Amino acid sequence: MKIFISIIIMILLTGAMVFGISEARLIWRNRYEVKHQDISREVFEHSKSRVHGAIQDLSNFYSEYQTADAETRKGIRTIVRMRFSNFDEQLISSLELRVFLIEMRGF
Repeated sequence: MKIFISIIIMILLTGAMVFGISEARLIWRNRYEVKHQDISREVFEHSKSRVHGAIQDLSNFYSEYQTADAETRKGIRTIVRMRFSNFDEQLISSLELRVFLIEMRGF
């Protein structure tokens, strides 16, 4: 009988440990994972490949804008405003593209 009770207690303690570890992981994720994701996002936004790709896209929009009619220019302006709303224009080395982005944003 004592062996049976010992086995039941061991099973309950093991279940409690597994449950406790799972709860601790949930608490850890809720508290610290969001901060980690914010840092990862900021690193990505300033990564060389993302900045280079965004500048290439802006250059393509600039080329299209130069040859577009009035209606198409409105569309390009809207797209540039949406896609580059949070882009830091100081990362653009070309003065021509930087001025274009500032004009498209309207400030």
